[in-house]
Amino acid sequence: MRLANAICVAFVVAAPLFGQSQPPVLPQTLKSIEAIMDAQVAEGAFRGNLLVSQNGKVVLLKSYGRANFEWSQSNTADAKFRVGSITKTLTALLVLSLAQDGKLRLDQTISDYLPYYRPDTGRIITIAELLAHSSGLPSFTSLPEFDHSISRIRIPVKEFVIKYCQPDLISSPGTAYHYSNTGYFLLGAIVEAATGKSWAENLRERVLKPMGMTNTDYGQNATILPHFAYGYMQEGCVNAVAPFTEMAVPFSAGGLYSTVEDLNKMNSGITNNTVLNSKYTTMMFTGHISENPPAQTPQSGYGWDISKLPTATGMVELDAKVGQIWGYSNFMIRSPDFFVVLLGNMTEANSGQIALSIIMTLYGAPAPVIAQTLQSIYYPLQRTICTQGLAAGLAFLKNNKPASPNDLSLLGNNFLGTGLNIDVSMNDIDVALALFNANAALFPTVSTVYTDLTVGNAAKAAALSASGH
Repeated sequence: MRLANAICVAFVVAAPLFGQSQPPVLPQTLKSIEAIMDAQVAEGAFRGNLLVSQNGKVVLLKSYGRANFEWSQSNTADAKFRVGSITKTLTALLVLSLAQDGKLRLDQTISDYLPYYRPDTGRIITIAELLAHSSGLPSFTSLPEFDHSISRIRIPVKEFVIKYCQPDLISSPGTAYHYSNTGYFLLGAIVEAATGKSWAENLRERVLKPMGMTNTDYGQNATILPHFAYGYMQEGCVNAVAPFTEMAVPFSAGGLYSTVEDLNKMNSGITNNTVLNSKYTTMMFTGHISENPPAQTPQSGYGWDISKLPTATGMVELDAKVGQIWGYSNFMIRSPDFFVVLLGNMTEANSGQIALSIIMTLYGAPAPVIAQTLQSIYYPLQRTICTQGLAAGLAFLKNNKPASPNDLSLLGNNFLGTGLNIDVSMNDIDVALALFNANAALFPTVSTVYTDLTVGNAAKAAALSASGH
């Protein structure tokens, strides 16, 4: 759940002028997409499943790599993945369906449904603000003890809310965007309070069953799942099993599993107003607050990030959602014509950039633009460090600067371990700190680079103390 940084995909700001409906996808376009995938898989940048559909019809469905390394089992089209924050899209659908049916109101507050919540903030944060990540609530996944403690313990919903979902606000409600797992956990608690049924029961009855999503559900740890794709991640230079996460912790913010075909059914259900009428569907895809002011896009919808893509026929709206959780990196993106979803069972999967490059290919973007979109130094830098050493890696970095702090943050955190490891070597900690220091020098105005440095220095101090130095 605590990943170095969420996938960041940049879009272009422009007026909402939509292009004409696209003709059927040409075989050559599909070959281009498959070439992108083959190159990314060869680079070590993806393992998992891809689905591309046009107007709901699947035009490409492929599987890549292992679902299980222990038994050398390959991913298949029906493989189930933990989808992380893609769960938020379905929680938003559920909340809006309840609002549509008069079971709750979006302008009501946390305290209207959870009377035990602290009143000073509970009485001023609305359900709408929770949906749009504008509540001002920080995310509990950022707490220092999250990795090694909170993420591993099963706690009942009410107790979790009381213990971890009542922090002081970091901004006034409705005034700023702050991505918050806390807010979406609270939405699950509110659903339960408003209906007298569990979040999972409501989701099955109101969203999954109407949309025919028979391979999607709450992925509780004790459940045996046929065709489950196990999650893996890099620990420095070694491919490792992803750390244990108690799935009651992500809950309505990230606790679901699904398949690429089920998510395509979800997209078709949204388009066809299967669960929501046109009023509430429009509400879901309305930008309620800028995610990166003063830029106008992306905007935060309800469960989606709303942006624009320039095409030969005009600007096209793109609605996207990233879903990351230890061992998995997922991304789905929809336009008026296409739906692309990648579910990857590796933390480092380049899912966001790959999905964006595919949607751009479908709209005829030139090859150099596609290549730039896919650019990442994570994979070649990791190989250089692991085969030639840190000095060679830093030399490589001087000539290959990253476009954002994400690559170095993710790689450094992977060398540092998850916070659960007791056997991270001093050499790996030094590699992590070198990458964090380089990141701070390259991106001095980005606050997360200093968070990484703090964590890295704390890990080194703890290691030195344990060794008696």
